[in-house]
Amino acid sequence: MQSQRGLTPHLAAVQDGLQAVMGFNFGAKGEKVRDARDAAVKLIKGNKPKYLEPSTPPISIPGLSKTLRIYVLGPPRDAAMLGITERPAEMYGVAATGGWPIAKVLGNTLAVQAGALEAGQDMTAPFNPDEGLNLKRARALLRRRSDDGQAKVTARFLHDHYDGSARLTSLAKASKGKRRTGHASGAADQKWRRIDQDWLGVSSDLAIQLDDRTNNSSLVLAFEFLESKRVVLFVGDAQVGNWLSWQNVKWTVDNTTVTGPDLLARTVFYKVGHHGSQNATLKQHGLELMKSAELAAFIPTNAKDALKVKWGAMPFVPILDDLDTRANKRVVRADDAWLALPAGNPQFSVPSGAIKALRHDPSGNALWVEMDIAVGA
Repeated sequence: MQSQRGLTPHLAAVQDGLQAVMGFNFGAKGEKVRDARDAAVKLIKGNKPKYLEPSTPPISIPGLSKTLRIYVLGPPRDAAMLGITERPAEMYGVAATGGWPIAKVLGNTLAVQAGALEAGQDMTAPFNPDEGLNLKRARALLRRRSDDGQAKVTARFLHDHYDGSARLTSLAKASKGKRRTGHASGAADQKWRRIDQDWLGVSSDLAIQLDDRTNNSSLVLAFEFLESKRVVLFVGDAQVGNWLSWQNVKWTVDNTTVTGPDLLARTVFYKVGHHGSQNATLKQHGLELMKSAELAAFIPTNAKDALKVKWGAMPFVPILDDLDTRANKRVVRADDAWLALPAGNPQFSVPSGAIKALRHDPSGNALWVEMDIAVGA
């Protein structure tokens, strides 16, 4: 897309969205993400990172072994689960069409060798090579004399009604002193009819699909307070496949079986996944399993910023509505109006449920929110 000139408003918006997605996942400038990862590795004692997965036994932190236990719910180790980014029965809204077949077409298009288009060898073209008129040849016909009268008529029609700026075209010539009616070629500029770059629009769908699969590899952690059995859940950007994989995860702890659904049932604080997008919080195997009367949620999302970078409706309203109901309105969003007020208060009272206290940025810039979660009964 960056190599194209004169993008339509639609494609310019797609380009903005792509830059946002690619910049977040792969670094807006060169090795930005890799540099951040390497810096994190340097903080590890001995520089040997531990990679966690659901088969990892529950983790205890020295000094907190009688207070806290950490379970690794994801990412799934089944590659098939990483590829499940949508499941309508589990989602709160109608998802976009899957993009992997489109990815194949995109790959084929990018694989066309230099010169193949002029030679009529574009394998992605919708017509046979002997159909149609090559655009470059049509332009050349208008610049030189040609014995191919039909081809030149076609080239002129192409220019006036498809390729060039509008011009007055005479369909008849003066004859024997009489002048026939002329014909105007139409709109001010006929280039709007062309679809040369429109195929690039599918790249936004491809980028979202790549983003979804990357999101499904998110590390998911459940922190269990041993005295009260309360759980706080951090899912990262986990999407459908990651969530579904938790249904079969289990551990044996102190002769007791702990399962993924059991941890969800005892969740009192949920960091809402992937900014509240429609395929990052499940229904039947997600919110409907969070049955605690003390449930609260936090969504690190600014809806205006999400629209600005073409992410769409984040957070997704149907998810917000269900969260409000299940959490008895104990839901905090990064763009809540009260966060911009130094003395602002949320729509629920504090303390409430497992929330003992809540503080936020007193500057009014809404840069942070801090909650105290009750550890004991």
